Amino acid sequence: MSDVSHIVLAEDKLPDSFGPPNNNSWYGASLEGSVPKYAVEIKGTYNAFYNSRWENVNGIWLQEGSWGNVVHFGYGVERLLDEDRVVGDLSVNKVISAVYK
Repeated sequence: MSDVSHIVLAEDKLPDSFGPPNNNSWYGASLEGSVPKYAVEIKGTYNAFYNSRWENVNGIWLQEGSWGNVVHFGYGVERLLDEDRVVGDLSVNKVISAVYK
């Protein structure tokens, strides 16, 4: 099972989809432990994670065409930024940490 992630928001992964996933909100999601791929894969717009737990995760993949997605705070979110575990365009997607450097 090398192609496993905790959460995948991508049109090509949804049968009978009418467009990219958008406007989904996740509150306090517990994304713990390493999976072979990424904790979260997003190919969509305006999806948000609020105060989720990002402990020992491989990271987030913001695929090409993703924009307006936000990760707001949460345990371990600063490690995603410090260890370059966010793959994708952060000029149109945001990861907000309580720890500013």
